[in-house]
This record gives sequence, C-alpha cells and structure tokens, in this order.
Amino acid sequence: MWANRKPSGVESNKDAFFTLIRYSDKTPPLSDLVQRKVIKIVSIDPAQLNLALRIEKRDICRDKVGSVETLVFIKKSVVPKGYRKEKGKKREISDIDEVFYNTTSYLNQYFGLLVEADVVLIESQMTFNIRSSRVMQHMLTYFSTIFSIYPCSHYRYLVELNSKAKTKYLPAPRNMSEQQVKDWSIIYGQLLLQKRGDFKALEKLKELGTKQDDLTDTCVQAEALMVYLGVPIMDIPLDIVTSSVIPGIFLSKTNSMLTRKEITERVYFMKPENTNTSAGQSLQKLKDFLNKN
Repeated sequence: MWANRKPSGVESNKDAFFTLIRYSDKTPPLSDLVQRKVIKIVSIDPAQLNLALRIEKRDICRDKVGSVETLVFIKKSVVPKGYRKEKGKKREISDIDEVFYNTTSYLNQYFGLLVEADVVLIESQMTFNIRSSRVMQHMLTYFSTIFSIYPCSHYRYLVELNSKAKTKYLPAPRNMSEQQVKDWSIIYGQLLLQKRGDFKALEKLKELGTKQDDLTDTCVQAEALMVYLGVPIMDIPLDIVTSSVIPGIFLSKTNSMLTRKEITERVYFMKPENTNTSAGQSLQKLKDFLNKN
C-alpha cells in the first residue's frame, strides 16, 4: 500500500524519538531550547474524534524543577457535522477536506499563542491509521507554514514525537500493552497535575470520564521532552505509577484488576479505602506522595 511506502530521501531511524522538522535554512539544534529561561510548549495528540491540544508556559531551570502554567488544555472532534460512529464498528469519513478545514479552524482559535510558541510537539501516528496520519501531516504543514510566514523574535521548533518516547523517557513498566500504556498515561498525567496543584486541568479531565488518555498524553509528551533535553522534572517514582499504586493494573497477576473508571475515580477523588487491604495501603501511599512537599 502507498501508506507503507518510505518517502524518497528519508532514511529510517528507529532511535529518532524526537524528529526535528525543518522549515528554515537555519535550524538550530533542539538542545539550544534549554538556553531560554521561559518557554511555551504546544503539545498535540492528533486525531479526528479526539484531537487533544495543550499549551503550557514552563520555567527552564537546570538545578531544580521549574514551574508549569497551563494556558490551554482541551480536546475536540474535527469530523464533519452529523458524523456518528456506530458502536463496535469503524466508519470511514469520506469528507477529508472538511476534516482539514475543521482542524485549521480549531488551531486558528489559538493562533496568537501558537505562532509565538517555542516548541510544538506533535505525536507521530501509525502508518496503518491513515486518517489520523493525514491529520498529523496536515498539522505539520500548518505549523511549517505559519512559522515560515509570520516572523518571531525566537526560533520556533517543530518536533514530530515518536509515540514510544513517553514510556522511554518517563518512569513506566516495560512491555505494556496498548491499553496499559493508555492507563499509565492517565495515572502519570493526573499525578503531574495533582503535584502541580493544577486543579482546573484536573476538572477538565473529570469532565471526560474514562477517555482521558488523549489529554494526559499531551502532558506526558512535554515531560518526556524535558527529560530528553536534560531539564529536571517532577520526581514521580516508578513504584508510585505502577502496580504498587493500583494493585493489579500493570504488573500484578492477582484478581484485583480495576477498570479504567475505577482508576480515574480513585486517583482523582482519593476515595477512602480500608488500609488493611492492599488497595487501601497503596492508595494511602499515593496520598502520602501527593501530600509530600
């Protein structure tokens, strides 16, 4: 199929977790980003039904964790009006031109913030997911164009992020399934926002019910970039994120598996538990971690 054909002039690099997209003759290395004191990060998880966008302002400190302010944290569908996805079935959307138009209109709502960003992260999509891949490519073209046309006092980096970068650079169990990666993203993202005291963003996640992974992906993508650049981030130990927090969800093979709804409710609301049970002890450990300065 054409979707699997490697473009001419492009070399395969399995280790390229952060691919810098050139739109100018003079492209400084991505590592130069850490020389700035404050940066605006645009983090995007491209899709048609669940296109997630996060814009944050972050202090860059080399010896401590800098503060992070959420400017935009939103998810939107860009499919044509009247589209209905039948449960259990995939439905093709023939009006791809309307999807492109809706995506552009969606981004233009935040044009003032986007055009002044320091770095834009767009998660790469699988080649077999043709429609999401086309949305991703459309967004790369969008940012390449506005960065080329509209001048700015600083260079703006456009980065295509490998989807595996999140679990490579952040505390995560190995060999997780696709579903487990989604649940890990929800837990890690919620913990980040809890520790930062970003309760408005947490309320936004609460509104989404169990489908929070698209937005939390945008949080963890930015964190992964900071680790890649050698910038200190919030310390969230692996055992806090994994099965010691919610027994059975990742590594444990007991019968105490929790649904994603229970995960999101328990982590967010901190529901009281019997501390004599393994789940209660784990949640108490989580509370102690969140309350620690």
